Amino acid sequence: MDRQEAWEAAQTYTWEQDMRRGDWATQRTAKMPEPPWPSPENPILEALLQDARKNVADGMSVDLAMLQLATHCWFEGGIEGYDRGQGDARSETAP
Repeated sequence: MDRQEAWEAAQTYTWEQDMRRGDWATQRTAKMPEPPWPSPENPILEALLQDARKNVADGMSVDLAMLQLATHCWFEGGIEGYDRGQGDARSETAP
């Protein structure tokens, strides 16, 4: 899959996701550092960046290291947002 095909597939995916979501708010209109990504000062982000650098230095492909970094950052950003009381994908806030 080339870059254009990847972005076309992503656009279709997000459109379908928005249609299934109904009137729930979409996080894609949020501004950084809102979920689903961690703030630049998040210590877990720094640890994940250090791991990614080490993985590449140890021979992991850059693509795999970036994939691992992105998925872990996405997860940590969601936790951070939930902790700030911003709610989850269903707009339910933390207690």
